Amino acid sequence: MVTTTLSEHTAKFVDILQAVLDVKTTLETKRDFVPVGLELLQADHKKLAVRVTENGPELTIIHPTVPDMQAQLQRLREEVEYLKIKAENAEGGSQKNNMSIVGCLNVWRTQHGSRKGT
Repeated sequence: MVTTTLSEHTAKFVDILQAVLDVKTTLETKRDFVPVGLELLQADHKKLAVRVTENGPELTIIHPTVPDMQAQLQRLREEVEYLKIKAENAEGGSQKNNMSIVGCLNVWRTQHGSRKGT
C-alpha cells in the first residue's frame, strides 16, 4: 500500500478538517470506549484513512492506484468489525473483562496475520 503524509496530500483542507472534527466528536461522545478503528472518507479521488488510536487520530492517504487496495481495505473492515464485536461483548456481555481494544487487535492480528507486509 502506498501512503503519503498530509503535507504531501492535495486534498481539500476542509475535508481533512472535517475528518479530524468527526474523530474528535467520536472521542468526546464515547469517553468510556474509544475503538481503534478505521473510517474512510472520499477526498479528491483518494481515500483518507482516519485511525483512532490511544494517542489520538492519525490520518493516512491511501492511493486508489495501488492494485491490492481493495484487499487491504477489506482486511481493515474485517479488523474494525472484529473490534466492534469484542467491544460490545466487553461492555455488556457476559465476557466483561479487562481485555483492552489493543489486546483485541493483537488477538485479531494473531489469528488473521498482520497488515504490515501484506
